This record gives sequence, structure tokens and C-alpha cells, in this order.
Amino acid sequence: MRRLTLISVLLACIIGRCVGAPEPAIVPPPSIWTLQLTSAELWPITLGDSAIKRYWYLIISIENRTGTEVELVPQAAMATDAFQVLPAGTGAPAGLFDLIKARHKHAYPYLQPWPLAPERIMPGPDHARDYVLIWPEPETAGGKVSVFLGGLSNEMAVIDHPTSRQADGMPVKVFLRKTLELDFVIGPTISGPAGPVDSRWVMR
Repeated sequence: MRRLTLISVLLACIIGRCVGAPEPAIVPPPSIWTLQLTSAELWPITLGDSAIKRYWYLIISIENRTGTEVELVPQAAMATDAFQVLPAGTGAPAGLFDLIKARHKHAYPYLQPWPLAPERIMPGPDHARDYVLIWPEPETAGGKVSVFLGGLSNEMAVIDHPTSRQADGMPVKVFLRKTLELDFVIGPTISGPAGPVDSRWVMR
């Protein structure tokens, strides 16, 4: 139920950019931290001989410049202009990560899969992480996709769900996290990599 609620909110935000939703703090208090994304590249990869299937993967580099150890609580999804939402890792076959890692072994020798559980990240460039996130070929109307990366900050906000109600008639509370939105344009002729055409911090 909570997963469906979060997906419905995400779809509403894609359609209407969450009109009236809170924005990330311009000057956050000292207790709020944000990890730095230093690079992002979206690549296609094709698998199979008789049954060819295409996937897209995003390589991101993250650095902790807060001066203290923080906990990355991973959450990531791809949303398309055809209103499709795909959590990272959806339908990724076994062995695909190993193929991607071998493909980029020189540029990203310490590449890791996007974690499924919280991870502690130490401060400083020596502890920077390179992650890969994988999705199957998405359904798009014009090739526009947005990747939402949560867990890069501990900033949160609470809003009322626009339609869902509890048994007592009160709105369901939805917890929003400061999330990095990366916008890309993809298509069948792209062999990669594609860099983001736009990026912004949002509350999702």
C-alpha cells in the first residue's frame, strides 16, 4: 500500500510538478547534509541474439563533502513522458552488472551496483563511490526520461496526500525526501553515453 501511495504521488508530481509541494531549503540548517553528485552518464546496452532486449544504465559518482560520515538510504526510479515509473533494478537479468563493470573497468574500476540497503559513506574524495543503476528499455512518447535519486540528503518534509484518506477521513501523510532529478533524452539511435539535459533538487 505504501509503495502504491508513493508511486501515485510520483506520477502526480510528474504531471503537475507537485504544485504547492515544499521546495528544498535554500540555506539548510546545520543538521541537514547533502552528498555531491560529481558525474552522471546514461548508457544503453543490448543483450541477446535471437531475443534482443535493450537496457539503460546510469553511472553516477558521489562524494561526501560534509566533513562527517553519513548514511546513504538509497531510493531511485526512472519516470518517462509516457507516465511509466520504473524502480531502479527492475527486470535486470543476472550477470548484467558484471558485463557493465567489465565494459567500464578502466574508467570506473571500483564500480558498484546501486545498493539495496543503507550504506555508510565516509567523507573525502578517497571515499567517493561509483554506482550503476539499471532499467529495461522504457516506454516513452518523445524520448524524455527523468531519473529521481533519493538518499543523497537527509532533508525531509511531510505533506497531505491529495486524494488518499485514512479511515477517519483525514488525509494520508506522505513523507517527501530531498531528491535529485536528472532529465535525459534517449532514443533507439543513441549508442551512449547521454548526459543530463537538466538537473534540479526537488522534494519527492
